[in-house]
Amino acid sequence: MKARLIVEYGMFFLGLHNIMLNVFAYNTRGMAAYQKVGFREIGRRRGAIRLGQERFDVVLMDITAADVDTSRMRALVRLLPAPLE
Repeated sequence: MKARLIVEYGMFFLGLHNIMLNVFAYNTRGMAAYQKVGFREIGRRRGAIRLGQERFDVVLMDITAADVDTSRMRALVRLLPAPLE
């Protein structure tokens, strides 16, 4: 999954502590995909977006470094050739 790879990259190579995102409440498939990666809902802005005559929440989600397994990234780094001097 691309989202998982991006999260692992951010935590391992960029040294991020957490990543936060916004998703619209009507995007249930998107929310399920983010939850599968490890994101958790941390809040909502109720009725913040209007689509036609209907209002939807904006869902705030985040993931922390403690929630991410970076062992795959460590293994990939070990496979890299040693730098030339």
